[in-house]
Amino acid sequence: MLSIGVDEDADQPELAELTTWLRQELLELDVESVESVKMGEIPIGAKGLEAVGIGALVVNLAQSTGMLKAVVNTVQS
Repeated sequence: MLSIGVDEDADQPELAELTTWLRQELLELDVESVESVKMGEIPIGAKGLEAVGIGALVVNLAQSTGMLKAVVNTVQS
């Protein structure tokens, strides 16, 4: 698991924007998919179809060490 820190003052909209940007950057690589992490059941009364972890992504790679290096380089930049 790779974890990236953000500014402690980042609010949810800013974190969501950064996550969307990172997802788009990762999709430009030759990865199989980049998906948001599902966080479980939705609380009663919540709006939306499923709970998603803001700032959490799962990247599915083909079996390639070169692609893993490309993903890490993209995240570091």
